[in-house]
Amino acid sequence: MRFITGETWNDDQRAMFLERQAAYLRDVGMCFGPVEHRLGEQVIGLAGMSPLEHVAEYQVGWWIDPEWQGKGLATELARGLIRHAFDVLGMTRVLAVMYPGNHASRTVAERAGMRFLETRLASEIESRWKAEPCHVYVAEA
Repeated sequence: MRFITGETWNDDQRAMFLERQAAYLRDVGMCFGPVEHRLGEQVIGLAGMSPLEHVAEYQVGWWIDPEWQGKGLATELARGLIRHAFDVLGMTRVLAVMYPGNHASRTVAERAGMRFLETRLASEIESRWKAEPCHVYVAEA
């Protein structure tokens, strides 16, 4: 969570996240959800797509358990999410938003074919995010 909120979520924050994902799934047909390793039933992270509040676009994102980081799984997830957005959903553009210090996510985005678009305040993208600079990456069909 160091690069998501800077702090561990409490029960209320986790519940709000899950409620928001359920609403996204109901309203737009997509959300962030658990990622299971393909060789077993172990949950190794969270990934998905969701709408962004203030920019009228969609984001792809990935959170991988530290035990599973560095194995190329986040890049595989990011590529799959981008392909799904373009090939199945017919989107022509998706974003990934990350804090500048999150070098691993930047590398994942670039390996997945995304390019740096701009630096913005996170709160300009989502009202619940902090007014801190974030990097926005883009993939275009």
